[in-house]
Amino acid sequence: MTIKKTVAVLSVATSAALAFVGCGDFGTNLPFSGCTPVTGNLIIANANTVRGCDIDTLAFVSEITPPSGVTLPSFGGFDDGRHMVADPRGGRLFITHHDSDFDVYDTCLNPLTVNWGVSLSEPLGLAVLPNGQILVSDEEDSSGPVYRLSADLSSLIQSGSGGSFDGAEGIAYNAANDRLYIADEDDGDIEIFSGSTLSSIATVSSITGFEGPYWLAVDPSESLLFELSDDCRGIFPNEECGIFVYDIVSDDSLSYLQTLTGSSGPTQDCFSAMAVSEQFHKLFAVDSCNDTIAVFDTTTLTQTGTVPAACTGPDAPTMVAVTE
Repeated sequence: MTIKKTVAVLSVATSAALAFVGCGDFGTNLPFSGCTPVTGNLIIANANTVRGCDIDTLAFVSEITPPSGVTLPSFGGFDDGRHMVADPRGGRLFITHHDSDFDVYDTCLNPLTVNWGVSLSEPLGLAVLPNGQILVSDEEDSSGPVYRLSADLSSLIQSGSGGSFDGAEGIAYNAANDRLYIADEDDGDIEIFSGSTLSSIATVSSITGFEGPYWLAVDPSESLLFELSDDCRGIFPNEECGIFVYDIVSDDSLSYLQTLTGSSGPTQDCFSAMAVSEQFHKLFAVDSCNDTIAVFDTTTLTQTGTVPAACTGPDAPTMVAVTE
């Protein structure tokens, strides 16, 4: 077992994590009448509802069902499923669907009309910056496939450049060092970009090699990057599957630390979606082998339990997001 090194960090304390408290203010077709939004700062989706819980206590807070005409995906996570990103500043939920844009909803699951500021072929990664701007990646763009958009998504502010891509998918932004990590699934790499200039800094080979990373999450306070991958780590005579953890050793390099495994052990690819709470040092991972959400302590890299059924609800969780 690999022991994670202790990293000294300077952080600014906040009284509470950002949480969904009402409907968002973006979209040309707002406001909606009779909106009762999902609230909380741990957001969990299944095929029928979206539920909000308290990210610290894991207590259930609220639940909403889709309005007429809106259908939640029945298959979440993994490379070819859906992933969800929460935007607490704009009161929005983004859901990837391997199409020309994202499904964008307010916190009542009302679909928002978006005039995209850039033409996208197959956007899969999305990150909400502290200033409200949005970063998106495009799997079908092989030349610096990342874009900075205004908070309402209508204006293209900046295009990325550099790197060598063959399938850019999930992204994660590290505010502590202004670095953007991009999962290059087909090449099996993790590309490191400057968050401010959107230019290439370095390329790091995933521990899984070819057919590698598709979703990333970062905990800046612990200097850790987490990877979900199409492939398991080939260790003769077995494979090691799970969430691959990297130490952010510098602004331009990563070092593999260890693998967090699911409920069926290290040879089964159980984890399908994940989200990190920096403030509470928690990693939430949908375990599709037993239809739970595992909770890991990011300071010790150990599993502390699962999200209670009272929070996840009676249906199998498909996607998870936090609202920091």
